[in-house]
This record gives sequence, structure tokens and C-alpha cells, in this order.
Amino acid sequence: MDGLILVGHGSLLCGARRALQAHAERLSGRVEFGIVEAAFLRFRTPTLSQAATRCELAGAARVVVTPYSIGRDRLVEVDISEQVAAAALELPGVRFVTAEPLGFDPRLTDAILTSAHAAVAPEVWAERLRLAGGYCEDDPRCPLHATPSCPTSSGRAARAAPAEPPAVRTPDGAADALVVAAHGDADEAAVAPVRRLVEHLGGRRPVHPVALGFLETSAPGIAAALERCARSGARRVAVVPYLLHPGTHLAESLPAVLAAARTRRPDVELLLGDFAGRSPHVAAVLADRALAALRGAG
Repeated sequence: MDGLILVGHGSLLCGARRALQAHAERLSGRVEFGIVEAAFLRFRTPTLSQAATRCELAGAARVVVTPYSIGRDRLVEVDISEQVAAAALELPGVRFVTAEPLGFDPRLTDAILTSAHAAVAPEVWAERLRLAGGYCEDDPRCPLHATPSCPTSSGRAARAAPAEPPAVRTPDGAADALVVAAHGDADEAAVAPVRRLVEHLGGRRPVHPVALGFLETSAPGIAAALERCARSGARRVAVVPYLLHPGTHLAESLPAVLAAARTRRPDVELLLGDFAGRSPHVAAVLADRALAALRGAG
């Protein structure tokens, strides 16, 4: 029997692990994998070692470890490799195979376009940002713990603003430009799949500008991407976070960038989409990466 472990970085934010767990749940019924686990390199459990032990106890003789990562970053090249090697020493009866990260796949453009079509106006952005604490575990290590953004009782007591109105879908095609907001990395190989994805999106939306902006390290920045769309004549821009989980970038960094952009460009309406990591398309690509690794292993 083959086991599958989807492994992500992990975050101090409680809800950040929920996206990966949801993908594991989506894939748990597939006949190719006898057991599917989500694991985290740091901050959260189960660890990769713990997930591997669960696979062995379930009867898996071979386990494919699939990185929950966009490109070949440090998570893939160093962290996962080291922990897989350690797990192999702990469980000599289990054969470990490491799959490729998500990389480029046309289905991921569908994830972005679906998010763009459901982007919402600033009045309901809180619905998007509260995803970061949507699965609260009341953990004092979490940066949102006991703040107005925390969904625990202490957080609710501190929240003075009235409840936000429900999110409203934006009609398809309502935005006349699209900005894909990615994390960025000092290693160009880690962001190359994102650049290719945006190029592919541009081919699917030839009439409307599609721009890529990074939160940090890589260029161009999100502000520059928004300005490019504005100068092209766009007056409604959908921003889709190409992030795999709702961490601090979704809860803090991106809102700050967008708030500054709204001040600088009041003539441009910004719409915010859901983060791409929630899409079922991501689970399908993860499964394909795992199956390809198993086929290559023989």
C-alpha cells in the first residue's frame, strides 16, 4: 500500500494549516493512496516524522512526500530533504519517495480565474482576511491571539466594529485587469513557475491586462503591478493572492499594500479574491505530482 504525505512549512497562525488539511481530506478517498496525511515542518503538528509513522502503522510500505510549495525553494531543496532522510532512518521498513512541488500547471490558472471572478470590494475584505483565524485553536503563540481579529472569546470581546456584511460575488468579467500577488523569493527558480503561470493567464485574457506583483524580495512589487494596470486604463482591478495558506501575508502584508494603493490611486477600484491555495485545483495537481513520483520510482 502507498501512503501520501502533503508537507507544508507551517505557520504560527492557527488557521494557516487548514488549507493543507483540506487538500489531504480531498485526496483521502482516492484509491491510489491507502492513507493521506498533512504534515508541517515547523510550528504545527503532525510533523513529517509523525505523519510517516501513521502511514507505517496503516500498512504503507511506500510513502510519497509531496511538497506543498509553488517552486523549488528552500522548503523543497533543504528542509523536506533533511526530514525525509531522518524519517527513513527512523522507519527502515518504509520506502520514501519525494515528489516535485506544484510548479506550473494550467489548472492553477483556473484557480486564479475562479478567485478573480469572485473577488469582493473593500467593504467586505474582512471576510477574506478572517480566513487566517477561521480555524482558531486558541494558541497564545498565534499573532492574532486575543486581538480584535482573533475569533476566540477574548478576541470577540475586543472587537468594537460591527459585523461585516456577507461577501458578494462580483459578476464574471467585472474587473478589467488582474494582478496576481505572490510571495517572492531570492532564488529565481522558486518564482519561475509563478511567472510562467502569469504568462499563461495573459494568453487566456488577451484583452485585459494581467500583471504579476510580489510581496517581497522579487520584482516587480505589487504596487508597481497595480500602477501598470492603472496606466493601461484599467479602473477595476482584481487582486488574487497566489498564496497557499492564509498566513500573515494575507492577514497583514497584502492589506497594507492595497490600502496604500487605494490612497495613491483613488480612481482605481480594487477587488480582492480568495487565496489560490483554497482551490480544489491545487489538490488535483498535488495528486498528479505524487503519482508521477511513484511512477518514476518504479
